[in-house]
Amino acid sequence: MKSKFIIIVPSLNNGGAEIVGINIANFLTSQDFSVDLICLKGFKNISIDKISPSVKIHFFEAKRTLWSVVKLHRFLKNNSDACLMSVIRDVNIVTAIAAFGITFRAIYFREANTFDGFKYMTKRRKIFYKFLMMLSYIKADKVIANSFDTKADLISSHICKSSKVKVIGNPVLPYNFLHLGRVNVDLDWFDNKSVKVILSVGRLSPQKNFTYLIDAFSKAYLNNNNIRLLIIGDGPLKSELSDQILQKGLRGLVRIVPGKANVFPYFYRSDIFALTSLWEGFGNVIVEAIAFGLPVIASKVPGGVSNILRGGVGDLVSLDDQSIFVKKMLRLIENSDIQDDKMVARKKRAMDYTVEKIVPDYLSEIWLD
Repeated sequence: MKSKFIIIVPSLNNGGAEIVGINIANFLTSQDFSVDLICLKGFKNISIDKISPSVKIHFFEAKRTLWSVVKLHRFLKNNSDACLMSVIRDVNIVTAIAAFGITFRAIYFREANTFDGFKYMTKRRKIFYKFLMMLSYIKADKVIANSFDTKADLISSHICKSSKVKVIGNPVLPYNFLHLGRVNVDLDWFDNKSVKVILSVGRLSPQKNFTYLIDAFSKAYLNNNNIRLLIIGDGPLKSELSDQILQKGLRGLVRIVPGKANVFPYFYRSDIFALTSLWEGFGNVIVEAIAFGLPVIASKVPGGVSNILRGGVGDLVSLDDQSIFVKKMLRLIENSDIQDDKMVARKKRAMDYTVEKIVPDYLSEIWLD
């Protein structure tokens, strides 16, 4: 057995960081590494069968991430021979606190998002949080940023020196993603050949800006009555978004369904993918969309989306003029049946973010004797 890894995730929810953590864990065990996967909170929306049976899973069942510090410290104290990897900002901070006084073979933090979300914090909270990050990230031997914008924010905010940060994209696609995409799903829209489905996937939060997407869809529907909007996700804005759908008279035309353990079938059967986020650290859903050849329209915002879609494999649109967004979305829908070179280019670009390609890049940053 090779070296030991401890990977720390907030939960087994359907978030991008959790999926990245699981993908890394599965790959490492396939390479004969010993892996412990620590889930700080008790959410378990991801099916356990997506995790290799060789991965040892530990559920701490904390109601809040911070409340897991004592239990995590005890676990880490008994496993200091491991290489420690934390996958998202809040967990990085908790990991640094829990690892205080313990020397590991190596500690790696993954920074999953740009700092655009700080603008929604009070000034006092923002200063305190950045100070806490500054102290916590001293503990890391290396910080993996998932985009160049994320790295730039770490440096400009004086969280890390440039030499400590390495940009590596997310390991999004497992080896069997095509097989997972062909699993049957029960949605009547997919059985109606005259219906065109616009798909969007993400947490129902201000960052994902679904209010904008629903409003844009309502305008696009006036020009094409065969389109439908499917949003997959959970979050605090579900009630508000549901009210918006009713107020705009879109009942039956827009559906919000809970997050799925396997979302790939929805990418496989939809016609185009739309992303209207205000910012994105990386954009796992963009990789998933182009992996199935879907035409993509995405907001031109900070983060990794523009890099993923470089070379014209997707349409990047400013959100400032919604009429332009609507026109481009309609054009993609009208041409979604065309099998052209762009589909080939999209699928080829997605292969840059397979688990098999990305995780070795992580390992190359990790010194193990």
